[in-house]
Amino acid sequence: MTEEELNELQKLADAATPGPWKAFGQYGKSQNYTVETPDKKVWVIGDAIYHEDNGDHKFIAASRTAVPELISALREKDEEIIKLQKNCLAIIERLQSAEDALRFYANDFINPEMTSHPLFPKDVIQELHVAPNIARAHFEKWGEK
Repeated sequence: MTEEELNELQKLADAATPGPWKAFGQYGKSQNYTVETPDKKVWVIGDAIYHEDNGDHKFIAASRTAVPELISALREKDEEIIKLQKNCLAIIERLQSAEDALRFYANDFINPEMTSHPLFPKDVIQELHVAPNIARAHFEKWGEK
């Protein structure tokens, strides 16, 4: 839902009689399905002879409380998504910086044919040459989603 749609629903909820509302069905020859507010206002939802209870009155009554709660929950989730996106972007920037540093070191200080280095064992040297390509593949795969 858009922010405009949420705002419109919130306006409708704010203008409605406060909840919670209750749903009632009166059975007999005529069936009246009603919704009652705390101040005892009553709305007749259906009035038909031998009409089956389709649950509309229960849904309407439950919606009075549920709609504002759902709007609030959606807004909280949207805020959380924005925070997570910002965190992800910060992590990507740090990983890209790390990839750049590894690439610089691997390309400029370690020869691919080098089998030993005073500071690094052979397997670390090999990882330094492979790591930038692995990191790039992960970035590209993540960017496709």
